[in-house]
Amino acid sequence: MNGDRTRPPAEEACADPENEIRLLHELRTHQIELEMQNEELRRLHTELERTQAHYFDLYNSAPFGYFTIGESGNILEANIAAVEMLGFDSEKLRDRSVYRFIPDEDRQAFDQGHRVACASGVAQTCEIRIVRLGEGDFWGQLTFTAARADDGTPICRIVMRDITDRRRSVAERRKLDIQLRNLSKAIEQSPVTVVITDRQGDIEYANPMFETTTGYQVQSVVGKNPRFLKGGDMLPEVYKGMWKTLLAGEDWLGTFHNRKKNGELYWESATISPVKDETGTITHFLALKTDITEMLRVQEELLLSREEAIRANRAKSEFLSLMSHELRIPMNAILGFGQLLEADRSLGPAHLDSVMEITKAGRHLLDLINEVLDLSKIESGALSFAPEAIELTDLAGECRKLVQPLAEKSHITLELELPAGSPVLGDRMRLKQVLVNLLSNAIKYNRPGGRVLVGMSSEGGMMRLSVTDTGAGIPEGRMRELFLPFNRLGAENTEIEGTGIGLTISKRLIEAMGGRIGARSELGVGSVFWIEIPIFTSASKGTAAEIAKKSLAQAEGNGRNSVVLHVEDSQSNQKLIRQILGNREGIQLLTAPDAVKGLELAAIHKPDLILLDLGLPEMDGYDMLRSLRGSAWGSDIPVIAVTALAMPADIERGFAAGFADYITKPIDIARFLAAVDACLAGKTP
Repeated sequence: MNGDRTRPPAEEACADPENEIRLLHELRTHQIELEMQNEELRRLHTELERTQAHYFDLYNSAPFGYFTIGESGNILEANIAAVEMLGFDSEKLRDRSVYRFIPDEDRQAFDQGHRVACASGVAQTCEIRIVRLGEGDFWGQLTFTAARADDGTPICRIVMRDITDRRRSVAERRKLDIQLRNLSKAIEQSPVTVVITDRQGDIEYANPMFETTTGYQVQSVVGKNPRFLKGGDMLPEVYKGMWKTLLAGEDWLGTFHNRKKNGELYWESATISPVKDETGTITHFLALKTDITEMLRVQEELLLSREEAIRANRAKSEFLSLMSHELRIPMNAILGFGQLLEADRSLGPAHLDSVMEITKAGRHLLDLINEVLDLSKIESGALSFAPEAIELTDLAGECRKLVQPLAEKSHITLELELPAGSPVLGDRMRLKQVLVNLLSNAIKYNRPGGRVLVGMSSEGGMMRLSVTDTGAGIPEGRMRELFLPFNRLGAENTEIEGTGIGLTISKRLIEAMGGRIGARSELGVGSVFWIEIPIFTSASKGTAAEIAKKSLAQAEGNGRNSVVLHVEDSQSNQKLIRQILGNREGIQLLTAPDAVKGLELAAIHKPDLILLDLGLPEMDGYDMLRSLRGSAWGSDIPVIAVTALAMPADIERGFAAGFADYITKPIDIARFLAAVDACLAGKTP
């Protein structure tokens, strides 16, 4: 029965109206649920996109560099900060090896941090230098974190921070700590007493030298005013003036007469300076003090000895002058009657020869008396000068006529090669005396048939006249003795007449006229003696009286050695100054390796001049100058700075501090010697 075939269940359900309604309702419900799920998916997708955008914003705007590297070290991605820090744009940076940015010497630290982080899963940090393209390098702190890519490949995320400023601050702080430790040690070990007080003057700190000097333990004086050290004989005005200076913000230099714990009085040189804060307000006072009691005692003894020596020297000069005068009276009779006897035709040859020996010896003795008198006048300051313009060519011609007979007698050729030149400034009579002495010596100490040449040249405002002979020459080891009085260098054992003080007098006279004299010699060849005299200029006109006064002062000063103190810590510089001044007669050179020793020597010897390096250990040149000027014995000693500090500001500061002159290294010897000569002559260049 084909018509009774069974129908599917769905058709049966649809055939049932109630089932159909129920199915429609379920379908509607499912449709609504699907729409709601789709809506939720769309919302979640939108939220995800917003979150991703926010993440990338944070990633790219972070102040630190973020980048990811693969297993081989190639850069997979980087944020904007990393791109800027490395100096590449993002496209060129991608897939570039991270080792391009790491110096070879820092690669090991990078590899270790990378390896450990990937192996352990624990973040690692290292600090290395990072090379920035075209801009040098910087210090970076890298933090490594292991991760995996979407496909499971191992990767490493790195956070990079620029810590250059921090590293620099640490280095500077470490350097500052070292400087502070060194400063603390220097103060603790200083041979100078260091005291720091508050604004009221109460002691807050004192170094160990305070206890050594005063006998008071440092702990017992903290919080006290230093007035307990007063010796009781200082005028109140001294302390009032000190406080007035300090409260005005200026340094105070002076001396105290204080009393130690055991009651002993002592003298103390002090430099006190106000200490100011960043607003310029005085908060503390710093005092640097030195016990100068022994210095002053030695100085007083030296002053007494010096005065005694001056008196003895003057007495000697007066005695020589008096004896010279008294000797002239009998010498007048001896030479006068001797000359009468020489003219007496009744005398036989033997007697006439004896008379001539008497007059010859008498003239030699008279020359000696005259020269001794000149020397005594120079040493006593009684020799006067009359400076004027002198034509050297004419003067040399006059001197030639005077010595020509002596030259002819010895068969010496006397030649003058003197082109017309500028006139010189000097005393005509004294300059003539010097030239005659040099020409006479060149003839007397020449070989038979020899030659004497007189030449002239000018340089640097000075005219040089040289006398060259062809004599036996002088041994190099005896050249220093040339200008010593009564020293004939062995010629006293020959038949050549002489007193041994002619060159001494010539040197004193030339230097008194503002010039120089010197010599060089070669055994078997001959000698050259030269003098240098200032060239006369229009600026010299009308100043004869001033020049005469200066020359007289120089003549007085040349009667004794000038003491020059050189304070320099460099041995090579000490040697250089010794060699420069070693050729200068009349200079006694003292050397000190530091300012403390220099002050001690200055107090003992009271030098005529101090040559002072500025970059000295412990106490620099400026501190020493202040100590000198604050002392009772060194305030008027001229000081020349000899230093490598050669900037214009350095030179300006040096002159402002009170240096008589400022010589920069490398030393210009001519400039240096001119400054030394000027200071020793009693003037500032």
